[in-house]
Amino acid sequence: MPSGVAVAVVVGWTWCGAALLSEGQVVECAVPPNLETSEIVERLERLVSGIPPSEAETLAIQHGVGIERVPYPPFEIGIEVPETWAKMRDAAAIKLADKSLLASALEPDRSLEHRLAAYDEIHESLEILKHRLVEWIGSLLPALDVQMDRNRIISAVQVEDNLASIATSLDLQPKDVPDKNLVIESVKSLSTMIGQMEMTSGAILDEVRSLAKERAPSLSNVIGPVLSARLIVAAHGLDRLSRLSSGAIQMLGAERSFFLALEHGRPTPKHGSILFSHPWVHASPKGVRGRVARMLSGRLSIAARLDAFGGTPWGEGEVAMISSKVDAIRAAGGHSQ
Repeated sequence: MPSGVAVAVVVGWTWCGAALLSEGQVVECAVPPNLETSEIVERLERLVSGIPPSEAETLAIQHGVGIERVPYPPFEIGIEVPETWAKMRDAAAIKLADKSLLASALEPDRSLEHRLAAYDEIHESLEILKHRLVEWIGSLLPALDVQMDRNRIISAVQVEDNLASIATSLDLQPKDVPDKNLVIESVKSLSTMIGQMEMTSGAILDEVRSLAKERAPSLSNVIGPVLSARLIVAAHGLDRLSRLSSGAIQMLGAERSFFLALEHGRPTPKHGSILFSHPWVHASPKGVRGRVARMLSGRLSIAARLDAFGGTPWGEGEVAMISSKVDAIRAAGGHSQ
């Protein structure tokens, strides 16, 4: 090799050892004399975290060279894994996976995800069942105006014992009941189930609010705990939400529409369904909703970082400032400020 040409010498590493590499060729290997299963679990955890083993640090100090940031497969750095170690590695990997699954199941963001999904599914089912109950009781009382307050009709079915008393509570006359002796046990059972589902959905939503306020106080103060929970779930966790750009936060809930618009050359949506659910956006004139959503997503990206990294939560002052900016955008209309 010509003099004066620098030779690339680094320490490559893997879970079971390290090697001194010169121009990619193995010069020296360092492997522990023996490993137990618990040690292999610890080494695999370090590997996942990108932390080299002690052998790599020792070689780097001895030869005054750096350590590669990315681990190698053992065979690429001249390390042959004994069969007993390979079996223990496989067992350790399973233990590590079980440990990760348990930790994931206990994460507050995962708990929010399950609760929100359960609430949404119950709410959707409730709407269908309520419609069915109103239609059913309407077929038994033809004179009933089923377009009236639906909750009043459902409440009457839940409270009253028979068709005649239901009709009376709904301001119908005795002549409006075709069959006063008709058994309505199935209708009553459906109304009872609806009441139980309403109680369950309400309890789940209360838990969502409580968890969101604890997990993301700044976001909850700005847009409310339920929408905050939806943002966290849509971003797959508060940590990931805190790393998203304001533009990405603005589009949460509209990913499919966004990419379809790009694919077909149409205008992209100005906001996702989550931000649109907030009155600051959906109550704004259509022409300025995009600007309101863009401003709001910028503030939410800051709030998410505060919540993720333990900053001082935003309070009424910051919320009032955002509200005043919304008012200013609405007042300016389509004109630039």
